[in-house]
Amino acid sequence: MMRIPMLTARRFTVFALIALAAASPLQAQEVGVKLGLSSSELREERGGLAPLTALNAGAFVAVPVTGVWSVLAEANLYRKGYDADGEIRNAQNLFVGTDPEVQADYVSALVAVRYRAAWGDDGLAFYALLGPRLDVRVADRALLSVDGDREEAELEAVFGPSPTESTVFGATAGVGVDLSGALAVPLLVELRLNVDATTAWSVTDLDPFDDVDYRFRTFDLRVGYSF
Repeated sequence: MMRIPMLTARRFTVFALIALAAASPLQAQEVGVKLGLSSSELREERGGLAPLTALNAGAFVAVPVTGVWSVLAEANLYRKGYDADGEIRNAQNLFVGTDPEVQADYVSALVAVRYRAAWGDDGLAFYALLGPRLDVRVADRALLSVDGDREEAELEAVFGPSPTESTVFGATAGVGVDLSGALAVPLLVELRLNVDATTAWSVTDLDPFDDVDYRFRTFDLRVGYSF
C-alpha cells in the first residue's frame, strides 16, 4: 500500500490548493479529484527493470477555452520505482539484502490541452489530453529482505549517492470517458501514458564511459470525480 509521509501530504495539499485557487477566477468548467493505479517501468537503451505497481492520487481543474477545447491543470502524487529479484550489494560490495523494491515518491504538476466531445446518444463524452509534466521527488527508499524479514533502507545505504534525480521533466498523453452525463454520479475513467524527457535515475559505474541513465515510462488507470 502506498504510504505518504505527513510532510509530503502537506506539501501536496498546499500545492493543489494554490493550483485550484489560481484557476478559480477563470470560471473553471470542472474541478475534481482522481485516484488510480500506476505501473512504472525504469528504462534505458538496453532494456528496463521489472515494473512497480502503486497508487496515484491528485486534484484537477479544467478551464474552457473554446468549443471542445480546454486547458487541464493537475497536481498529483505518484510512487514510481522497480521490483527486482536476487541479491544486492552496496558500493563497497557488501551484502545488504535480497529482492529489492525501490520506491521514489513524486509531486507531479501537469498542464495539458484537452479535447472533449460527445460520444454517442447515451450522455457519454470522450476526451483526450496531451501536455508537459514536472515531477519533484519528495522521498525515496528501498525495501529489502534481510534474514527473512522485510526492511526499509535509505537508497544511499544501497547505492551510495542517491541515484534519483530531484526534478524530472516529461510529457503525458491520455484518453478517457466522462460518465457524468450518463450516470447520477459525475465519474470519469482514464488511461494515461507518462514518459520522462530527462533522466530520472543515474547509475555511475567505475568506468565513466559506462554510466547508465534511466527514465520512467508509466501507465495509469484512473477514476475521477468532478464537483
